[in-house]
Amino acid sequence: MCNLYSSARSQDEIRHTFAIDRDEAGNLPPLPGIFPDQMSPVILAADGKRVLTMMRWGFPPPPKVWHAASHQRAQRRIAVLAALA
Repeated sequence: MCNLYSSARSQDEIRHTFAIDRDEAGNLPPLPGIFPDQMSPVILAADGKRVLTMMRWGFPPPPKVWHAASHQRAQRRIAVLAALA
């Protein structure tokens, strides 16, 4: 599965197509390529209304991967601090 996509529709087309009640996306530029960790337009249901807003695109890493990476960073910092002492 590829996690890259694009948004070829204008903000007005999105609002009309999805019957948006509230637009919080600001001035939406053309988005020919939306990559992971970039902000992307999404439609949320809030208080019974459709809201167009911006959110970070991508999947969070699995907890074990996140934990292992943060543990490795912590171990490196401990080693650097120990070397300075």
